Amino acid sequence: MSSWSVSGGGAFADFGTVEFGGKQRRVDWSYVKVWTPSGGGGCPILYVYDGSEYIHEGLLDIHDPDGIDVTTNHTLVTTPMRVQSAYRLRLIEHPQTISHIDQVKLYAILPDETLIELQLIGAWHSEYGNVLPQLLFSDGWKTETLGADHNNGVSQSIELRFAALSPKLNAISFVFQIEGNNRYYKY
Repeated sequence: MSSWSVSGGGAFADFGTVEFGGKQRRVDWSYVKVWTPSGGGGCPILYVYDGSEYIHEGLLDIHDPDGIDVTTNHTLVTTPMRVQSAYRLRLIEHPQTISHIDQVKLYAILPDETLIELQLIGAWHSEYGNVLPQLLFSDGWKTETLGADHNNGVSQSIELRFAALSPKLNAISFVFQIEGNNRYYKY
């Protein structure tokens, strides 16, 4: 599995370098947010639709005890399958936590290491309905998801749909990005 390596720039630099799969790419930092460990345990759980079922990808750590937003990048293990011109992902809140999600993104990485952002075209919350406007931008307009321990035994979820790549393009991997926070530790 490939991993990200980030270098260069500093807090006021416009550009830096990202290494992925052994190749380096110059990055304009004004368009990219980089994951930083938050030392926590609060998180929604990500699932990816593979064409027949939703596959568990894992916990997305957006924990911050002070409620400050964290941005996490997760390289998908499961390749999403194109269904009606969209990739489908699902976030389910961990039973013991509550998350406040500001923005989600999905990126495709092409064989030449080009990074393409795939447009979020649908976001449906299990209790609140359409939350697409809240999840499109990093703007502080957040969607709350409650875990089962905080919601009468049922964890809330968000069904996400992202515009699929053109059938002429093949991705070598996908990266899901989530921005938000969760003050709760799992025990």
